Parts: sequence; C-alpha cells; structure tokens
Amino acid sequence: MKLKNYTSKVPFQKSVSIIEDYLIKMGASHISKSYQDSILMGIMFQIIQEGFPVIIKLPANVKAVEDEMLSEIKKNKYGGRKKK
Repeated sequence: MKLKNYTSKVPFQKSVSIIEDYLIKMGASHISKSYQDSILMGIMFQIIQEGFPVIIKLPANVKAVEDEMLSEIKKNKYGGRKKK
C-alpha cells in the first residue's frame, strides 16, 4: 500500500491547527490531543449529534505508518537503504 502525500514542508503543528479549525467549523465543542514522547498519538473531539454529545477518537498508528514507509525502501548490497 502506498501512502499518499506522506511528505510535506509544512510543520505538523500547522497541519494540526488546520484540522482543529475545520473541526470547530463543523461544530466540535471540545478538542484534545494526546502525545507520547513528544509524538502526536491522536486527536479526540466532541460534537453534538441529535442533541447528544458524541466523542470521536482519531488515533495515529505511528508504528504501522513507519513500517509501511520502511517497506517501500529496499536495502542495497552495502546494507544501506534506497527508495524502490
């Protein structure tokens, strides 16, 4: 599986800010982020649906993404890596 647009010159904080702005525009009333060792591990937000608060968690599967990115790189005969 190829990861689309996994590189960017935009700092992740800017991307998170854009996501938060969008969630607010869509009616989110609470937004929180979880970090582990300074790495963003997920975003959670609350939105009202049919009069009831609904909490939505968007976890980041950092290990799976790292594994996928590394699988797209093959080792050369000297033990280094190069892009497939």
